[in-house]
Amino acid sequence: MNEWKSNAIPDYFISRRNTTLQVSFTAIFAFFFINIYRPFGAGEWYDVRWWAFLLASGGLVLAGMIVIILSRMLMFAVKQKTTITRAYYVVMVSSEILLMGALYAILELIVLGGIRPFGLLLYVAVQNTSLILLIPYSMSLLFFAWREKKMSLEPWCGKSGTGRDSSFLKMRMGCFV
Repeated sequence: MNEWKSNAIPDYFISRRNTTLQVSFTAIFAFFFINIYRPFGAGEWYDVRWWAFLLASGGLVLAGMIVIILSRMLMFAVKQKTTITRAYYVVMVSSEILLMGALYAILELIVLGGIRPFGLLLYVAVQNTSLILLIPYSMSLLFFAWREKKMSLEPWCGKSGTGRDSSFLKMRMGCFV
């Protein structure tokens, strides 16, 4: 197999449908994660009411989703011209994390008055952004891979030609449907 083909990311990871599902799931996950876990030191550094934090976290999630949507639009433009490799995908996700971390650190510095030094803000923001993005990204990519494998096994898990259920073949193929 050619080297560039073996490094190509599977199409089901970067299809429009799955990308839309991944971005939507990430937005919902991020909103709940931020409001339950309260990253970025919000509970320790700032005295805000729950509804104000809820509103602010919604704004943060919206800003982050804009970054992700722009990143994915760039990915689709690149996909039109060349194959998306694993290395490109890792660089793209890393860039999303760094850009969003910097955006959050700048927002905290400007909007909340910069109580902490920028270097510390950036470090904490990149750390929390990694959690907020990599957990739902990993979950969705595992789900997409599982669904693709399940669909590829379905022809093997059907009825046998005799009309009887081929339980032995199902058991050997791992078909527990």
